Amino acid sequence: MLRKGLVLLVVALLVGITGFAASQVHLTWSTNDVYTTITVNWWSPVKEAEGVVYGLTSQDNPAKYDSYQEGTPHQIAPKVDVFGNPIDKVWDGYYYQAQLTNLKPGTVYYFRVGGNSGFTREWKFRTIARDENVKFVFGGDSRRPYTPNFVEVKKHPEKPMNWPFARDYITQAAAAEDPDFIIFDGDFVGTGSDQSQWQNWMDAWQEYAVTNDGRMIPIVPLPGNHEFGAYPNKEAAYDWFGGQFALPGPYYSLDFPNLHITALDATFTQITSRNAFPLAKKEAESQLPWLKQDLQSNAQWKIVVFHVNYFGCFQSGTGYPSDPYMQTWTDAFQDNHVDVVIMGHTHNYTRSWPVVVTGFKETQPPSVAAIYKLVKSSEEGITYIVQGAWGAAPDFLKPTGGCTVQDYIAAAVAHPCYSVAEVNGDKLEITTKDTSGTVFDDVTLPYTTDSFPTPDYDQVIH
Repeated sequence: MLRKGLVLLVVALLVGITGFAASQVHLTWSTNDVYTTITVNWWSPVKEAEGVVYGLTSQDNPAKYDSYQEGTPHQIAPKVDVFGNPIDKVWDGYYYQAQLTNLKPGTVYYFRVGGNSGFTREWKFRTIARDENVKFVFGGDSRRPYTPNFVEVKKHPEKPMNWPFARDYITQAAAAEDPDFIIFDGDFVGTGSDQSQWQNWMDAWQEYAVTNDGRMIPIVPLPGNHEFGAYPNKEAAYDWFGGQFALPGPYYSLDFPNLHITALDATFTQITSRNAFPLAKKEAESQLPWLKQDLQSNAQWKIVVFHVNYFGCFQSGTGYPSDPYMQTWTDAFQDNHVDVVIMGHTHNYTRSWPVVVTGFKETQPPSVAAIYKLVKSSEEGITYIVQGAWGAAPDFLKPTGGCTVQDYIAAAVAHPCYSVAEVNGDKLEITTKDTSGTVFDDVTLPYTTDSFPTPDYDQVIH
């Protein structure tokens, strides 16, 4: 950090320059310190001394801010894919990251991003207070439509079901909730190695993940299988995702007041979602020692997040590719009293009743099915939530076919939506709604129940 005198010297050269090169601005936490740090991420077509000017008061001129932190640029250019095959692709421009430190907890700061080409507009961010009840939004799967040439968009350009309108409407609605942060559980784009798709996503996030009073909302991102390249298994590399987000690691945790969030990597390390059991098992097992240690947190609420789901609308043991993660991680979740597991991948919303897994049975080798029971108390079982409805083409729930209402499902909807979670001491409230404010599901943990009804199909909104 540079103090005001040096900042003025650096910024004075920029006064009067019009335009700016920095774009795709977004906020993350690159260390497990949400109280006194924030990391600003952005893209620029040039490599130069770009950075962040910031301070406690709003300014109409970059030269007037109290502090400056220069960004560190890098290019995204993985050399080999996860299978060892060479990759001959370098993304345009440079991706910058600047960690701001020694901030005051629970405080609003104003900032701009820029360099010799000028500065962005002013935004603000808010650090987390040490004693606050945090509120966050979660969801994922905003990638492009299934059909070629964007048929959905061309046919009904104003329908909220269509990409990218659903994605952007949901982001705007999520920002209007004024959350402390947003968890995005993967599948941002359709082809992770396509820079243009990421630029579209990031530009929209910079515009819409902002409150009405100009506060940019930090993102807690997780990779999905589509972040790893092009189908099938082309240019599969973590760098496409990881190069754009400054994070504590490929898997990590963040601590908030009364809340511990664990973010895992469940992506098959490739784009294909079938026939990848050995890779998925290796990926799950490599994180298990760290996971067991991480979940020893004594936080009031423990939430685990990853992309590829189970206890959603697909049964385990049928070849669905999440089975290795379920088999590897479930004991750690249950032994350490995880409250909620949030996942994506399936393009709808489902919430389970409290579930306890008592064992596994082999079905179609190497696939396994969970042996489970539903329990009356949410404190005794785990609530599994699939939230993958951030604008991708919906996976409808049907009485026949793969995506069905299972006996453990308490709530389900196949419609663009997002979920809001609010910690209030010994209570955790989760509300799921669409962009019009229609509430699809509302549950407060802890709770007890004497029965486990499932939604009727004529009650499931498509």
